Amino acid sequence: ITQAWTPEELAYAARVSDLYGRGVLPNCPEGITLRVLLSRLLNCQPMRVSKKYSGEAWATHGKRPYTPARYEAVPSQPD
Repeated sequence: ITQAWTPEELAYAARVSDLYGRGVLPNCPEGITLRVLLSRLLNCQPMRVSKKYSGEAWATHGKRPYTPARYEAVPSQPD
């Protein structure tokens, strides 16, 4: 039996998912999927995450490898 998600887990997963999708999640290994990452962070089986977040949008987002956002340094302007 799968344990019900707590409100705290839902809020945490939503925040992690947002940062993951934008490529700005600190200390996130490049190439990890959101499904695996959430299962590690929540200390649960990946299937628990998959069961909670099903559907076409999740299938694409949850299986996409993490790619950090790339920012280019802006040259400083002379005074």
